[in-house]
Amino acid sequence: MISMDISQLIKNTRKDKRLTQADLAQGITTQATISQLEKNNVLPSSKIFSSNCSKTRY
Repeated sequence: MISMDISQLIKNTRKDKRLTQADLAQGITTQATISQLEKNNVLPSSKIFSSNCSKTRY
């Protein structure tokens, strides 16, 4: 259940900031990883999650 919230948080925040998956991934990870995170197929590492939060100013 918690991972579902994280995947939705990542996706919704990215869309609110009008970023593509590639934009969000740049300098952090790959677009494919962002896609997998948003589909709730994997959990983000603390580094990826923290970097995404910083990039989207969440």
